[in-house]
Amino acid sequence: MFSVFKKKPVTQAPEGLIDVRALIAASTLPSHLRLAEAYFQNMSLASGEFRKPFMGAEAVQLVPLLGVMLSHLRFHSGVRILDFGCGTGWLSQSLALMGAEVVAVDPSATALRLAEANTLSRYPELKGRIRYCEFDGEHLDVEDGQIDRVVCMDSFHHVPNPDVILREFGRVLASDGRAVFSEPGENHSRSAESQHAMRTFGVIENDIVLADIWPLAQRAGFKELKVAPYAVPPLLSLQEFDDLRSRARAKATMNKLFTDVYSSLPAGGRQFVLMKDEPARDSRFRDGLAAHLTAKTFSDGPLLKIDLIARNTGTTTWRPSGQTAGSVNVGLITRGPGGDWDYEFRRYRSVPAQVHPGEVTTVTLTIAKSEFEGRELYADLVAEQVIWFGQNGAAPIRVF
Repeated sequence: MFSVFKKKPVTQAPEGLIDVRALIAASTLPSHLRLAEAYFQNMSLASGEFRKPFMGAEAVQLVPLLGVMLSHLRFHSGVRILDFGCGTGWLSQSLALMGAEVVAVDPSATALRLAEANTLSRYPELKGRIRYCEFDGEHLDVEDGQIDRVVCMDSFHHVPNPDVILREFGRVLASDGRAVFSEPGENHSRSAESQHAMRTFGVIENDIVLADIWPLAQRAGFKELKVAPYAVPPLLSLQEFDDLRSRARAKATMNKLFTDVYSSLPAGGRQFVLMKDEPARDSRFRDGLAAHLTAKTFSDGPLLKIDLIARNTGTTTWRPSGQTAGSVNVGLITRGPGGDWDYEFRRYRSVPAQVHPGEVTTVTLTIAKSEFEGRELYADLVAEQVIWFGQNGAAPIRVF
């Protein structure tokens, strides 16, 4: 499957160039950790680093790469993410604002202190949503299987021991976890910028060779490696764009894309994902969420009794009722004479177990008629912190 990552013969760096492998071999792990700390010691919250990802012209490259990473993260509210090599913490901060629980890891105690101070000054509501952990270069301060996702944004190519790091990722990730990387490419160490950094500061600017990483990842418990063929998309003429609708007419446009963009991918960066078991398709994600609802109502004096039958007509499993992301609850909704909707009228945690595609669950509800007097009453399902089922295709069912 991975013949595309055909291993290239190891060659020595040309005379005059620093060989990153020799640099790694000549230094100890503690010395690399000290360099990481030294980088941040003279930094303050006024430094441009704290404006990331919108730090000057760098944003033109960084923001699109962030989008690639997020698109393959399989994000959901409440997801547990470890941000490896968090630096100034901008990515940890962004993920926490999106609703993730974040562990921010870096070998620099100064970086972590500044990152926390910066985040709390800007977003005090994030207090407690990010845990900052100093990294000793070998062991992550996280228990086995407690992380859903690992993110490495331009950090993995700085480590001297990728085998150890990948093993730690495999250990802390849950059985369906994944690690998402945005890193430089195979010849990164030979670039002028990398050579300057290694010569001047002694930092590691390693090459990211997927053929080398994949065997290490397999030994760490990962079962699949997938690569995003990311490149800056060219601007097409309207005719070229319209031609993509037709297989017959798309050939010329696809040839143009290959010539102008994709033929140069081997020289570019590496956006890739390491996966353990494929994550379950469930109601933490809106794709495939669907239901067919039927209801029977019984008037009992001042009370209204409702038997709601919900069939899972989608392709994903509903999680049991609760407060966490993706928990499926029954929601009663009211609509006033003027057409105003109240989606927060009433919630019922009445789905006790998982409901797989094709299965049916029945819920019996009792409500006083006086509570919604003068308003129409509807029922729907809601995947908490994700979406109302009615917003995903079918309208709520009117029950009174």
